[in-house]
Amino acid sequence: MKKRKKLISFVVTFILVFSFANLNVMASSITSDPTEVSYSVGYKIYDVNGNLRETGALPISEEAAAAEPAPAINYPARTLINGELMILDTRGYGAFIVDRNSKITMSFGLNRNANIFAGIYDTPSSTYLKTWDGFSGGLSIGVSPGRDTNVVGHIVNRSSDPLTVTWASFVY
Repeated sequence: MKKRKKLISFVVTFILVFSFANLNVMASSITSDPTEVSYSVGYKIYDVNGNLRETGALPISEEAAAAEPAPAINYPARTLINGELMILDTRGYGAFIVDRNSKITMSFGLNRNANIFAGIYDTPSSTYLKTWDGFSGGLSIGVSPGRDTNVVGHIVNRSSDPLTVTWASFVY
């Protein structure tokens, strides 16, 4: 009986460890340029009063978003109401650390076309390195910071109706 419990415990532990390792490998994928890596992101949504409303992780691509189970496809989460801010970061580990020779590109998809503001925000200087303001159903913006720095992504819903961020990634 003890041998059976040990075997079951070993198998469960092995499955959990393998699953965790597999998730970390899937979280980054090589792009067409072997020196660039695409990173999946975490998010935080702040309401118009600056209160943290929601946190989570986003799929890394449109294909990954489409492969999510039905409840995720219906987007009960990741939805921005007018004026709300979504901050994209390293899934709970803070800003992306970018060196002076890198180009960083923030890409994301929305569930519909909407009026939005998006930017790559330099946290040490509290300024935007690159911004975009207008009507979009998704976007890709990039910048070379020219110095070592830390950045996060910002998305603000400027539309009167809610919108959902379906996926996001950072490449650098």
